[in-house]
Formats: sequence, C-alpha cells, structure tokens
Amino acid sequence: MIELGGNITLKGFEVLDPADLLITKKLVGSYVRKVCDEAGNCDSAKLTLRQNDKFSIAVDVTVYGKTTTASAAGKNVFMTIDHAWKATLEKLGITME
Repeated sequence: MIELGGNITLKGFEVLDPADLLITKKLVGSYVRKVCDEAGNCDSAKLTLRQNDKFSIAVDVTVYGKTTTASAAGKNVFMTIDHAWKATLEKLGITME
C-alpha cells in the first residue's frame, strides 16, 4: 500500500513500474485537489487496483464523512483511473472544466 499526503491511499499499485507510478500519483493528486477545491473538504481518498487481462480501478472518496465509490475497467491504466475519477466526480456533483 502506498500513502500520499496523509489522506490518499493507493492499494495494489506496487505492480506498476516507477515511471507509471509517478504519473499515477500526479493524476490522482490532481483529482483529489479538484475534489477538495470544489467540495471544500476531502477526508480521504483510496484507490484500489486489480489487474488481470484488464486494469480494474475502484475509487473511494470520503467528503465530510460521506463515502462515494465508483469504479472502471480498461486496458490502459491511466484512462481507467481517469474514467473512475470522472464517475466519482459525477456522483459528487462536481463538473470538470
């Protein structure tokens, strides 16, 4: 398990190579910052990666004590993370601009 900034946890991402992990951290950090800016708070964010023939990403975000969950699956890890976060933002009522 990898912890970023105290409130962000990445589970299962140890399998990525260092370059992909660096990009993943930046991508996740951008989305968490978006949630914090729009919602006013982000208690925690947890991403779980499962990899078989596809990448499966689950995002759990807790804002003001309420957890919102979304997931996505795909062959490209970055696109899958992006789709999972966009689904999470939609559930939170946050638009991407």
